[in-house]
Amino acid sequence: MNIKHASLTLRQLSYFVAAADCGSILEAARRLGVTQPTVSSALVKLESLLGVQLFIRHHAKGIALTRMGRTLLPDARTLIGQAIAIEEQAKTLLSEPIGSIVLGCYPSLAPLFVPALVDHIRNKYPLLSLTVIEGTEDKFLPLLETGEADMAICYGDCLPPHLFRLVLCRANPHVIVSAHHPLANRGQISLGEIASEPFILLDTMPGRRYFMSIFQALNLEPEIAYRSETFEVVRGLVGRGVGYSILVSYPQSHRTYEGLDVVCLPIVEETPKASICIARVPSSCPTRAVAVVQDSCRSIAGNLLIPGNARGPHDNFDRKAENRVKISI
Repeated sequence: MNIKHASLTLRQLSYFVAAADCGSILEAARRLGVTQPTVSSALVKLESLLGVQLFIRHHAKGIALTRMGRTLLPDARTLIGQAIAIEEQAKTLLSEPIGSIVLGCYPSLAPLFVPALVDHIRNKYPLLSLTVIEGTEDKFLPLLETGEADMAICYGDCLPPHLFRLVLCRANPHVIVSAHHPLANRGQISLGEIASEPFILLDTMPGRRYFMSIFQALNLEPEIAYRSETFEVVRGLVGRGVGYSILVSYPQSHRTYEGLDVVCLPIVEETPKASICIARVPSSCPTRAVAVVQDSCRSIAGNLLIPGNARGPHDNFDRKAENRVKISI
Protein backbone atom coordinates (compact mmCIF):
# COMPACT_ATOMS: atom_id res chain seq x y z
CA MET A 1 0.00 0.00 0.00
CA ASN A 2 1.56 3.27 -1.15
CA ILE A 3 0.48 6.20 1.05
CA LYS A 4 1.38 9.73 0.05
CA HIS A 5 2.30 10.98 3.50
CA ALA A 6 2.53 14.60 2.42
CA SER A 7 -1.13 14.53 1.30
CA LEU A 8 -2.60 12.72 4.30
CA THR A 9 -3.87 15.37 6.73
CA LEU A 10 -5.10 15.47 10.30
CA ARG A 11 -8.21 17.23 9.06
CA GLN A 12 -9.07 14.22 6.89
CA LEU A 13 -8.53 11.90 9.83
CA SER A 14 -10.70 14.07 12.08
CA TYR A 15 -13.49 13.92 9.47
CA PHE A 16 -13.06 10.14 9.36
CA VAL A 17 -13.40 9.83 13.14
CA ALA A 18 -16.35 12.21 13.31
CA ALA A 19 -18.19 10.36 10.54
CA ALA A 20 -17.54 7.03 12.25
CA ASP A 21 -18.82 8.36 15.57
CA CYS A 22 -21.93 9.96 14.07
CA GLY A 23 -22.76 7.23 11.58
CA SER A 24 -23.76 9.99 9.19
CA ILE A 25 -21.83 12.38 7.00
CA LEU A 26 -24.50 15.04 7.53
CA GLU A 27 -24.30 14.75 11.32
CA ALA A 28 -20.50 14.77 11.19
CA ALA A 29 -20.59 17.96 9.13
CA ARG A 30 -22.91 19.59 11.68
CA ARG A 31 -20.62 18.58 14.56
CA LEU A 32 -17.56 19.90 12.75
CA GLY A 33 -19.24 23.10 11.58
CA VAL A 34 -18.59 22.48 7.90
CA THR A 35 -20.71 21.53 4.92
CA GLN A 36 -21.69 17.98 4.02
CA PRO A 37 -19.85 18.10 0.64
CA THR A 38 -16.68 19.15 2.48
CA VAL A 39 -16.77 16.03 4.65
CA SER A 40 -17.76 13.77 1.75
CA SER A 41 -14.94 15.10 -0.43
CA ALA A 42 -12.37 14.69 2.37
CA LEU A 43 -13.43 11.09 3.01
CA VAL A 44 -13.30 10.17 -0.67
CA LYS A 45 -9.79 11.65 -0.92
CA LEU A 46 -8.70 9.85 2.24
CA GLU A 47 -9.93 6.51 0.89
CA SER A 48 -8.09 7.21 -2.36
CA LEU A 49 -4.84 8.02 -0.53
CA LEU A 50 -5.08 4.93 1.66
CA GLY A 51 -6.23 2.70 -1.14
CA VAL A 52 -9.03 1.21 0.96
CA GLN A 53 -12.75 1.74 1.47
CA LEU A 54 -13.52 3.07 4.92
CA PHE A 55 -17.30 3.32 4.79
CA ILE A 56 -20.27 1.64 3.17
CA ARG A 57 -22.70 4.38 2.11
CA HIS A 58 -26.41 3.71 2.69
CA HIS A 59 -28.48 6.50 1.15
CA ALA A 60 -31.33 6.01 3.57
CA LYS A 61 -29.48 4.73 6.61
CA GLY A 62 -26.31 6.79 6.66
CA ILE A 63 -22.89 5.13 6.64
CA ALA A 64 -21.26 2.11 8.25
CA LEU A 65 -17.60 1.31 8.77
CA THR A 66 -16.04 -1.40 6.66
CA ARG A 67 -13.80 -4.00 8.27
CA MET A 68 -10.77 -1.98 7.16
CA GLY A 69 -12.39 1.17 8.52
CA ARG A 70 -12.89 -0.44 11.93
CA THR A 71 -9.25 -1.57 11.88
CA LEU A 72 -7.88 1.90 11.09
CA LEU A 73 -10.19 3.91 13.33
CA PRO A 74 -8.22 3.36 16.61
CA ASP A 75 -5.00 4.48 14.93
CA ALA A 76 -6.73 7.56 13.57
CA ARG A 77 -7.98 8.42 17.05
CA THR A 78 -4.44 7.95 18.41
CA LEU A 79 -2.90 10.27 15.81
CA ILE A 80 -5.48 12.97 16.46
CA GLY A 81 -4.95 12.62 20.20
CA GLN A 82 -1.19 12.93 19.75
CA ALA A 83 -1.63 16.03 17.59
CA ILE A 84 -3.84 17.61 20.25
CA ALA A 85 -1.26 16.71 22.93
CA ILE A 86 1.53 18.31 20.89
CA GLU A 87 -0.52 21.46 20.44
CA GLU A 88 -1.30 21.64 24.14
CA GLN A 89 2.32 21.01 25.06
CA ALA A 90 3.44 23.79 22.73
CA LYS A 91 0.95 26.18 24.34
CA THR A 92 2.19 25.16 27.77
CA LEU A 93 5.83 25.68 26.80
CA LEU A 94 4.98 29.16 25.60
CA SER A 95 3.10 30.05 28.78
CA GLU A 96 4.81 28.07 31.57
CA PRO A 97 8.51 27.77 32.45
CA ILE A 98 8.83 24.02 32.01
CA GLY A 99 11.01 21.77 29.90
CA SER A 100 14.74 22.12 29.38
CA ILE A 101 17.09 24.95 28.45
CA VAL A 102 20.65 24.47 27.21
CA LEU A 103 22.77 27.51 27.99
CA GLY A 104 26.23 28.23 26.62
CA CYS A 105 28.45 30.36 28.83
CA TYR A 106 31.81 32.05 28.35
CA PRO A 107 34.21 30.45 30.88
CA SER A 108 35.13 33.56 32.84
CA LEU A 109 31.48 34.61 33.07
CA ALA A 110 30.35 31.21 34.32
CA PRO A 111 31.49 31.75 37.97
CA LEU A 112 29.37 34.89 38.07
CA PHE A 113 26.17 33.75 36.38
CA VAL A 114 25.94 29.98 36.61
CA PRO A 115 25.81 29.36 40.40
CA ALA A 116 23.28 32.15 40.96
CA LEU A 117 21.23 31.12 37.92
CA VAL A 118 21.14 27.42 38.77
CA ASP A 119 20.15 28.18 42.36
CA HIS A 120 17.41 30.60 41.27
CA ILE A 121 15.94 28.24 38.66
CA ARG A 122 16.14 25.24 41.01
CA ASN A 123 14.24 27.01 43.77
CA LYS A 124 11.69 29.03 41.81
CA TYR A 125 11.08 26.89 38.70
CA PRO A 126 11.50 23.23 39.69
CA LEU A 127 9.94 21.99 36.42
CA LEU A 128 12.59 23.78 34.35
CA SER A 129 15.81 21.88 33.67
CA LEU A 130 18.94 23.94 32.99
CA THR A 131 22.03 22.50 31.30
CA VAL A 132 25.14 24.70 31.02
CA ILE A 133 27.86 24.24 28.41
CA GLU A 134 30.96 26.28 29.20
CA GLY A 135 33.14 27.36 26.32
CA THR A 136 34.25 30.20 24.09
CA GLU A 137 32.46 31.36 20.96
CA ASP A 138 33.94 28.69 18.71
CA LYS A 139 32.20 26.10 20.90
CA PHE A 140 28.77 27.56 21.60
CA LEU A 141 28.06 29.50 18.38
CA PRO A 142 27.68 26.31 16.28
CA LEU A 143 25.40 24.92 18.99
CA LEU A 144 23.21 28.02 18.78
CA GLU A 145 23.01 27.78 15.00
CA THR A 146 21.98 24.11 15.06
CA GLY A 147 19.52 24.56 17.92
CA GLU A 148 21.49 22.34 20.31
CA ALA A 149 21.83 25.36 22.62
CA ASP A 150 19.00 27.80 23.31
CA MET A 151 21.09 30.81 24.31
CA ALA A 152 24.54 31.85 25.53
CA ILE A 153 25.99 34.31 28.03
CA CYS A 154 28.96 35.91 26.32
CA TYR A 155 30.66 39.08 25.15
CA GLY A 156 28.80 40.72 22.31
CA ASP A 157 31.68 42.41 20.51
CA CYS A 158 32.33 39.62 18.01
CA LEU A 159 28.94 37.99 17.61
CA PRO A 160 27.51 37.47 14.11
CA PRO A 161 25.10 40.31 13.28
CA HIS A 162 22.09 38.04 12.70
CA LEU A 163 22.02 36.81 16.31
CA PHE A 164 19.63 38.37 18.80
CA ARG A 165 21.53 39.91 21.71
CA LEU A 166 20.25 41.24 25.01
CA VAL A 167 22.88 43.53 26.53
CA LEU A 168 23.13 42.88 30.26
CA CYS A 169 25.81 45.47 31.04
CA ARG A 170 28.81 47.26 29.59
CA ALA A 171 32.10 47.75 31.42
CA ASN A 172 35.39 49.58 31.09
CA PRO A 173 38.63 47.55 31.15
CA HIS A 174 41.25 48.13 33.82
CA VAL A 175 44.91 47.35 34.41
CA ILE A 176 45.81 44.69 36.98
CA VAL A 177 49.24 44.73 38.65
CA SER A 178 50.94 43.08 41.61
CA ALA A 179 50.39 44.81 44.94
CA HIS A 180 54.18 45.33 44.98
CA HIS A 181 54.29 47.08 41.60
CA PRO A 182 55.64 50.67 41.78
CA LEU A 183 52.38 52.00 40.29
CA ALA A 184 50.07 49.94 42.51
CA ASN A 185 49.17 52.90 44.74
CA ARG A 186 48.38 55.32 41.94
CA GLY A 187 44.59 54.90 42.04
CA GLN A 188 44.45 55.11 38.25
CA ILE A 189 46.89 54.73 35.41
CA SER A 190 47.63 55.84 31.89
CA LEU A 191 48.14 52.79 29.70
CA GLY A 192 51.11 54.49 28.08
CA GLU A 193 52.93 54.42 31.43
CA ILE A 194 52.96 50.64 31.57
CA ALA A 195 52.58 49.50 27.96
CA SER A 196 56.30 48.78 27.58
CA GLU A 197 56.35 46.33 30.50
CA PRO A 198 55.70 42.58 30.09
CA PHE A 199 52.03 42.00 29.28
CA ILE A 200 50.05 38.89 30.30
CA LEU A 201 47.32 38.29 27.70
CA LEU A 202 44.07 36.51 28.49
CA ASP A 203 44.22 34.61 25.23
CA THR A 204 40.63 33.62 24.44
CA MET A 205 38.18 34.82 21.83
CA PRO A 206 36.79 37.39 21.81
CA GLY A 207 39.03 38.50 24.69
CA ARG A 208 42.22 38.42 22.61
CA ARG A 209 40.74 40.67 19.93
CA TYR A 210 39.16 43.00 22.44
CA PHE A 211 42.25 43.50 24.60
CA MET A 212 44.43 44.14 21.57
CA SER A 213 41.90 46.70 20.32
CA ILE A 214 42.45 48.70 23.51
CA PHE A 215 46.12 49.15 22.67
CA GLN A 216 45.34 49.87 19.04
CA ALA A 217 42.85 52.58 20.00
CA LEU A 218 45.66 54.34 21.90
CA ASN A 219 48.34 53.69 19.25
CA LEU A 220 50.27 51.45 21.63
CA GLU A 221 51.95 48.09 21.12
CA PRO A 222 51.99 45.65 24.06
CA GLU A 223 55.04 43.56 24.91
CA ILE A 224 53.31 40.18 25.24
CA ALA A 225 55.35 38.06 27.63
CA TYR A 226 52.87 35.25 28.36
CA ARG A 227 49.48 34.09 27.16
CA SER A 228 46.90 32.04 29.04
CA GLU A 229 43.33 30.96 28.35
CA THR A 230 42.59 30.86 32.09
CA PHE A 231 41.62 33.94 34.04
CA GLU A 232 43.17 32.78 37.33
CA VAL A 233 46.45 31.87 35.64
CA VAL A 234 46.66 35.43 34.35
CA ARG A 235 46.00 36.79 37.83
CA GLY A 236 48.51 34.36 39.30
CA LEU A 237 51.25 35.52 36.94
CA VAL A 238 50.44 39.14 37.73
CA GLY A 239 50.46 38.39 41.46
CA ARG A 240 53.99 37.00 41.15
CA GLY A 241 55.14 40.17 39.41
CA VAL A 242 55.75 38.52 36.04
CA GLY A 243 53.90 41.35 34.28
CA TYR A 244 50.67 43.30 34.15
CA SER A 245 47.40 42.49 32.45
CA ILE A 246 44.17 44.13 31.31
CA LEU A 247 40.84 42.67 32.41
CA VAL A 248 37.29 43.91 32.18
CA SER A 249 36.21 43.47 35.79
CA TYR A 250 37.32 41.82 38.97
CA PRO A 251 36.27 39.25 41.60
CA GLN A 252 35.55 40.20 45.19
CA SER A 253 38.88 38.88 46.36
CA HIS A 254 42.00 40.75 45.31
CA ARG A 255 44.08 37.69 46.14
CA THR A 256 45.18 35.01 43.73
CA TYR A 257 44.86 31.28 44.39
CA GLU A 258 48.35 31.45 45.96
CA GLY A 259 47.26 34.20 48.31
CA LEU A 260 49.19 36.98 46.56
CA ASP A 261 47.57 40.41 46.31
CA VAL A 262 46.79 42.13 43.02
CA VAL A 263 45.52 45.67 42.43
CA CYS A 264 43.03 46.89 39.81
CA LEU A 265 43.74 50.33 38.34
CA PRO A 266 41.21 52.21 36.18
CA ILE A 267 42.64 53.37 32.87
CA VAL A 268 42.72 57.15 32.45
CA GLU A 269 42.23 57.10 28.69
CA GLU A 270 38.88 56.49 27.02
CA THR A 271 38.80 52.82 26.03
CA PRO A 272 36.33 50.55 24.20
CA LYS A 273 33.72 49.12 26.57
CA ALA A 274 33.00 45.39 26.73
CA SER A 275 29.38 44.25 26.36
CA ILE A 276 28.16 41.28 28.39
CA CYS A 277 25.04 39.92 26.77
CA ILE A 278 22.73 37.01 26.12
CA ALA A 279 22.83 35.75 22.54
CA ARG A 280 20.36 33.48 20.80
CA VAL A 281 19.00 32.78 17.35
CA PRO A 282 16.09 35.17 16.66
CA SER A 283 12.66 33.70 17.30
CA SER A 284 9.24 35.24 16.82
CA CYS A 285 7.84 33.37 19.84
CA PRO A 286 10.43 32.40 22.47
CA THR A 287 9.18 29.97 25.07
CA ARG A 288 8.36 30.99 28.61
CA ALA A 289 11.40 29.01 29.75
CA VAL A 290 13.67 31.13 27.53
CA ALA A 291 12.09 34.31 28.88
CA VAL A 292 12.56 33.14 32.48
CA VAL A 293 16.29 32.45 31.98
CA GLN A 294 16.78 35.78 30.22
CA ASP A 295 15.01 37.68 33.01
CA SER A 296 17.02 35.81 35.64
CA CYS A 297 20.29 36.76 33.94
CA ARG A 298 19.18 40.38 33.78
CA SER A 299 18.43 40.32 37.50
CA ILE A 300 21.87 38.85 38.23
CA ALA A 301 23.52 41.47 36.04
CA GLY A 302 21.57 44.14 37.89
CA ASN A 303 23.48 43.24 41.05
CA LEU A 304 26.94 43.41 39.51
CA LEU A 305 29.54 45.91 40.60
CA ILE A 306 31.51 46.70 37.46
CA PRO A 307 33.74 49.78 37.25
CA GLY A 308 32.54 52.12 34.53
CA ASN A 309 29.43 50.10 33.85
CA ALA A 310 26.67 51.35 31.60
CA ARG A 311 23.22 50.01 30.85
CA GLY A 312 22.25 48.62 27.49
CA PRO A 313 18.96 49.56 25.82
CA HIS A 314 17.21 46.50 27.28
CA ASP A 315 19.08 46.24 30.57
CA ASN A 316 17.47 45.82 33.95
CA PHE A 317 20.38 47.36 35.85
CA ASP A 318 19.60 48.53 39.38
CA ARG A 319 22.27 50.99 40.41
CA LYS A 320 20.82 51.20 43.95
CA ALA A 321 21.16 47.53 44.75
CA GLU A 322 23.19 47.14 47.92
CA ASN A 323 24.48 43.59 47.85
CA ARG A 324 26.50 43.70 44.66
CA VAL A 325 28.77 40.97 43.32
CA LYS A 326 32.02 41.80 41.56
CA ILE A 327 32.67 39.83 38.39
CA SER A 328 35.63 38.65 36.38
CA ILE A 329 36.37 38.30 32.70
